[in-house]
Amino acid sequence: LTPPRCSAAYARELTSRIMALAFPNLGAHCAFPSCQLHDFLPFTCDRCGKVYCLDHRKYEPVPLRPRQDPNDAIWVHIERGCAPQTSNASRSYFACSAQGCSQKTATAIVCRSCGRCFCVQHRGHAEHACAPWMRHQEKLKKKAARAVGTKGKKLASLAFRNTAARPIHAPGDRPSDSWVTVAVYPPSGSVAKPAYIHANPQWSVGKALDRFCAALGVVNQNNQVDAAQQIRLFRNDGSQLQNADPLPLDQQPAIFVLERGMNLDRGESPKARRKAVKYSQNSTGSDCTIS
Repeated sequence: LTPPRCSAAYARELTSRIMALAFPNLGAHCAFPSCQLHDFLPFTCDRCGKVYCLDHRKYEPVPLRPRQDPNDAIWVHIERGCAPQTSNASRSYFACSAQGCSQKTATAIVCRSCGRCFCVQHRGHAEHACAPWMRHQEKLKKKAARAVGTKGKKLASLAFRNTAARPIHAPGDRPSDSWVTVAVYPPSGSVAKPAYIHANPQWSVGKALDRFCAALGVVNQNNQVDAAQQIRLFRNDGSQLQNADPLPLDQQPAIFVLERGMNLDRGESPKARRKAVKYSQNSTGSDCTIS
C-alpha cells in the first residue's frame, strides 16, 4: 500500500509531532502565534531573543496564508517585536572638510594625501587645495628639472594640455577601441601645447601629420609653401618619417614631434623628451578615492 499524498508542510508538521512524542526534551516550539511548530533545529532571533522555526526565522513578515487579511498579518508582525529599524536617525553622514562648504555625503570620500573627507565637488586635489599633494607636485617639478638638464629645460616647461587617460582627437575623427594614444609635440615657435592624441594604427604618416596638426590647432600649409617650410613628422630620436610610410607605433610610449624643415634640431635630446612625457604623466594623476 502506498501512503496518501500530502503537502510538504503537512508532512513536516506530522513528522514534527511524531518526533516530539519520541523526544519530548529535544528542540523547542516556534514562538510565532499561529505556528507553535515543535522544531528540532530552531532559530533564535538576535533582536527579540525568541525561538522560531524555519518558516518564521526571518525579520520580514511571513507570506499570507490563504484567505488571511493583510491587516492581521501586519499586526502579527508588529506584535513579534523584531521588525528592523527603518529610521534614518541613526545613519551617519560625512561633512565636507573644505572651507566654507556645508555639504554632507552618506559615503566617505577620503583624500589619500591629506586623509580628510570631502564632498563630490571638492574631492579633487586642486578643489580643496590639498597641501601634501601641492608639496609633492613641487618636488616632482624640481626633480624633473634636474633630470632633464639644461637642454631639456625648454621642453620640460611645456605643460601638456591633457593627460594620457584623456587623449584628444582631430575634428571629425571617431576613435574606437583599436586606436592608440601617442604624445605629439608642436613645431618650435608655435603657441600650441603638446598633447596626447588618439591615433589610428592604419594611418599613414601623411594622414597622421594632418590629423595631429588639426588636433593641436597648428596651421598646415604644406601644399602652399616650399620644402624648407613644410611641416614634417619626426620620431623621438630625431629620425624623419616619410609621408607614404605607415605610422610607426612599435615603440611605447609613441612620441612624435612636428617640425618645419628637413632636420629636427631643437636643442633637446630624446632622453629629455622621454623624461618630460613621464613627468607629465605622473604630475596629472589623482589620488582621491571613494571608500
